[in-house]
Amino acid sequence: MSAGPRLALPWRVLVVSVGAVLVWLLVGALLDGDYDRPTHVVRAILTTVLVVPLVVAARRLLDRRPWTGLGLPSLRTGWRRLLLGMACWLIPAAVGFALCLGFGWVEIRLRTSAPHALGVAALLVVLVFLYEALPEELVFRGYLQRNLATRLPAWQAVLGQSVLFTLFGFLVGAATSPDRLLLFFVFALLLGGFRVATGDIWAGIGFHVASRQSPNFSATWAPSST
Repeated sequence: MSAGPRLALPWRVLVVSVGAVLVWLLVGALLDGDYDRPTHVVRAILTTVLVVPLVVAARRLLDRRPWTGLGLPSLRTGWRRLLLGMACWLIPAAVGFALCLGFGWVEIRLRTSAPHALGVAALLVVLVFLYEALPEELVFRGYLQRNLATRLPAWQAVLGQSVLFTLFGFLVGAATSPDRLLLFFVFALLLGGFRVATGDIWAGIGFHVASRQSPNFSATWAPSST
């Protein structure tokens, strides 16, 4: 696509940021209610179905630039960085969990069969990928950080998208307390750093997916008697 007149950077950032907030609020409003797995599946698919066209349209109509600048090459190209991002979370988490298990601070209770547990874990990976990792990385570390980086030094672009991501978390109701706001901000800094270090968003997607799986493991904390 040939370059042409573009909407000013602040407006591009505003349009896509507001669009992302509206997508998550819309999906939440349509599928409000008690949690169940079918609803989670529909929510995840609908989020990706809405967010990907949003970013495609913004890149084509507002940026007037090719898709390649967003940092999402094919999985055939990016799978190594995807695994790298997952490993950056899973290896320290595994070491920490092994230490807690060794000291008797946690115990594992499997309340279902191993094949069923593996099936649920695999489904959760897909759902986190579709509902959070892919759409959030595409919007914030893909589109927004890329656009900010055209005018700002890399570290300022990372900082800027982190502020936008934290504001997003607050507006959609996912980060309304000081500790959650801090968590969103630090998380976005790490993911933005992956984008700068690797040149695309696959490592961030991998880290995002892996980090969201940890709370789903059935581990019961059992303080030792000593």
